[in-house]
Amino acid sequence: GIPVVFDVGDFVATYFGREGPLLSEKYAEVPALLSLFALVVPMTAVEMVTNQYSIAVGRQRVVLYAQVVNLAVIAVLLIPLAQLYGLWGIVLATRIGEIGNALTFVIALYKEHKASMRTAARWMVIATVATGAALAYVYWASQFPLAWLHAIPAVFIFCVLAAMGGLIKKLDFVRVMNAIKARRGKSAA
Repeated sequence: GIPVVFDVGDFVATYFGREGPLLSEKYAEVPALLSLFALVVPMTAVEMVTNQYSIAVGRQRVVLYAQVVNLAVIAVLLIPLAQLYGLWGIVLATRIGEIGNALTFVIALYKEHKASMRTAARWMVIATVATGAALAYVYWASQFPLAWLHAIPAVFIFCVLAAMGGLIKKLDFVRVMNAIKARRGKSAA
């Protein structure tokens, strides 16, 4: 998505005679950094749900433990990764801290809530693999002209892998189609 914004911005700026670096050159790292953030979204989702779950089952202290793990991981990794990879290292350290945060909830709540934490961990892995496969495809497709069009097959890849893993069910697609039909019906009326 963001490469399209850059392309449109560059086209408009060039059309009106603006000189200087193009947005796509000036912010060349942004799409890849957003991909790194996207890869960690499943862990963030698990962290949000298990955070609330821990409070609901009376284990509020797990929130503190998870935050301590997050900070400890970032503290250990930030300087070495920043020295090795610059901005990428800083982002990577925070994303790894987020993974530690999510896993802390799953581990701390597992003994008393095995089924729920197994499901959370399973869905986190499935969603991460599906996201990684879609992002790998997008990265591969970035070498082609109009690479942003490859976001459509990437979404398809994600959905197929998520469905194969049981994360998305047939009923979910039926609900989406029904919502689209209902919306069309309202706009026609």
